[in-house]
Amino acid sequence: TWWYVMQVHVPMNSCIEIGLMLTNMQQNVPGTVTFSNVSVTGTGSTPTVTTSGDAISQDMEAALDVQVFPNPTDGQLTVDVSAYAGRAIQLTIYDMRGQIMLQRNCLDEGCGDDYLQLNLGGLPAGMYLLGVKAEGLSEVSKRLVIQK
Repeated sequence: TWWYVMQVHVPMNSCIEIGLMLTNMQQNVPGTVTFSNVSVTGTGSTPTVTTSGDAISQDMEAALDVQVFPNPTDGQLTVDVSAYAGRAIQLTIYDMRGQIMLQRNCLDEGCGDDYLQLNLGGLPAGMYLLGVKAEGLSEVSKRLVIQK
């Protein structure tokens, strides 16, 4: 079942990325979605539509997965980024409205560690998304829950 959540007008420059996502309110329950009849309208040049498979192969993308634990967390989170060894990465915590709550840039060989520690104790309890991005690769997202 789909329902309208919200609409936001955000003034932006000429470079914008948009996307659709599926989230699930129940932990450890897989979800499946098929998006169809999706269009992008606006002024300017025709948008380029890509899928994650266009950026890198599906096998490579699967290998660049991240693990987070404990999940749910009370604030201390460990992120396994060992698949990104030797790459500069950016970690971003988004709330469910898509607002950036925390961002960490790891520019020196993935910050030098296979396991990164994030302190999310200052964030309110709730559901968040962790985005892990490396240049030239699709962003990988993981759902995480903060419980207090």
